[in-house]
Amino acid sequence: MKLNIERAPTKEWMDIASKGMRESKRKGFWKNVYKKVAVPARSSASVDINKIGKYSKENDLVVVPGKVLGKGKMAHKVQISAVEYSESAEKALRDSGCKIIGIKELYELVNNEKAKIDIIV
Repeated sequence: MKLNIERAPTKEWMDIASKGMRESKRKGFWKNVYKKVAVPARSSASVDINKIGKYSKENDLVVVPGKVLGKGKMAHKVQISAVEYSESAEKALRDSGCKIIGIKELYELVNNEKAKIDIIV
């Protein structure tokens, strides 16, 4: 399969999710992530910061299998992992004290801890 360079982050997420489906104790979580990431680009999820703030609590681990957009502000700190971030979203999240984590770090967190995980689409 020829991969478009713009879809490279999605490919990395799919690879980690498929590894999680094979090796992790939380196979259902990784299967859900894989299903939500392995969609055409025009169907991928996009979530505003204010929606994340509305449905998450302080110190939650939030997984967005799509793009985080910069509309709104975060009132509390969360750990967030997403395929992509808009520039304004990344700035707003860092300014509010949120921790942005990559997919590899997410894999380690999910498999080593009993973290509460929210998937927002």
